Amino acid sequence: MLGSNAGGVIGSVRESLGKKHKDFPLFVPGCRFTDDLLQTSTGAEWLLHGGDSTMALHDSFHAETVARSAVLSALSDARQSGLIQTPRDL
Repeated sequence: MLGSNAGGVIGSVRESLGKKHKDFPLFVPGCRFTDDLLQTSTGAEWLLHGGDSTMALHDSFHAETVARSAVLSALSDARQSGLIQTPRDL
């Protein structure tokens, strides 16, 4: 799940470019949560804990705002501490 989620965020800025290569910076400005990431995480949580799948999806969309804020904050902290380099171009 960690790899799937990280890959979704990392790939969010390259999705529309139509280029596939392995030499690119990971977390860059413009990286974002995607609906795929949200639905994959919600599905996994539902499989682990059960319950009403419709309510799980409904609840996850409300939680998206909180999660998005946390990820953006973590990315900002990582950039400021030098853990993530901002590329000159994508």
